[in-house]
Amino acid sequence: MGHYFHLSHTFGPGPNTIVAAAQMIKKAVESGKFTKSDGALVFDGDRGTGVLDTPPDPRGGVMAEVNGGNACGPVDTAKVQVIFGDGTKKTYSLTPDRQNLMSYFQACADTNSARLSKEQIKRAEKSMETGNRKHLVSQLPGSYAVVMQPGTADERFIYGWKYKYFRMKYDELWKKGWRLHSLENYVYKGEVLYTAVFRKSNVAEMQLYGWSYNAYRKRYDELWKQGWRLHILNNYVLNGQVKYAAVFRKSTAAEIQLYGGSYDAYRKKYDALWKDGWRLHILNNYELNGQVKYTAVFRKSTAGEKQLYGWLYSSFRKEYDKLWEQGWRLHVLNSYRVEAKVRYTAIFRQSTSAEVQLYGWKYLQFREQFEEWWDKGFRVKILNVY
Repeated sequence: MGHYFHLSHTFGPGPNTIVAAAQMIKKAVESGKFTKSDGALVFDGDRGTGVLDTPPDPRGGVMAEVNGGNACGPVDTAKVQVIFGDGTKKTYSLTPDRQNLMSYFQACADTNSARLSKEQIKRAEKSMETGNRKHLVSQLPGSYAVVMQPGTADERFIYGWKYKYFRMKYDELWKKGWRLHSLENYVYKGEVLYTAVFRKSNVAEMQLYGWSYNAYRKRYDELWKQGWRLHILNNYVLNGQVKYAAVFRKSTAAEIQLYGGSYDAYRKKYDALWKDGWRLHILNNYELNGQVKYTAVFRKSTAGEKQLYGWLYSSFRKEYDKLWEQGWRLHVLNSYRVEAKVRYTAIFRQSTSAEVQLYGWKYLQFREQFEEWWDKGFRVKILNVY
């Protein structure tokens, strides 16, 4: 299977003894193929494919010798001393990854620890993204916009899953202590797709998926009395009907909501509540019959806010850069289409945190860039799919 996805074995030519390993290193160095400092690379079988993060692998014979005949024994490093023709000596430490799937150690029978390196994974992904295995994966529908900030939280992701499969995964992750950090719904060919980010937590959650306004509002009022408040609220339009998806968490915070208002109605409400010390906790935009609608949840706060409503990208980005320099960062970002044009609604709050954004990327390209930033220590703050 590894070869199918363009992966090579981690080992090179296989010496059966430490003496044979020393002879191979000596020959490779004295022929000029490697320097003395890099002599162990003669056993790095996948280096030529661009995979540089797997250690040199002398195969099982050498490891069996240092472990009394058992290649999977407790000693994980073989010391190989080489005496070169000029009389100099060097000792090489060989520590193959015996859990790597592309070695011949078969994970030393510990299947729970079997793994690939990061660069092996990238090479396999590339075979599916741009190589001859790309027929195995499809470009998921929709465009992605994400805002990331520095963090160390572990995260799990679901991209564009149908409800049945999303719910199965949610239930599985719940039992393992994962909770929803972000949830996006969008409609593709008459079906609702779910994109979600999970983080480790033991908090309680209640969810509603795809409810009409009347049913949602009735349930909201019931849950309010029981001490539940909105953590996530999404709107989408399915067959001409506005649907609600909501995630609640336990809280005693006061909340005021506006559902499906026009911009004028929303702005009037916003300005009135601002004077009384209310700020945006959640803001959604969706298009219904050519009109942009606003759903908002307010909570008590004295935080300053800046807002941009329905801006095209070029204007939005220019204003974002100005606000960044003034110490404002994104608190809410909505990306949505109106008459085939992407619009941006954004709420900023004051902060000096670092921030990285990707706007309007297709799935495969988004995943590649997103994972690079994730590996650099950035985590999801806001995720939009439209």
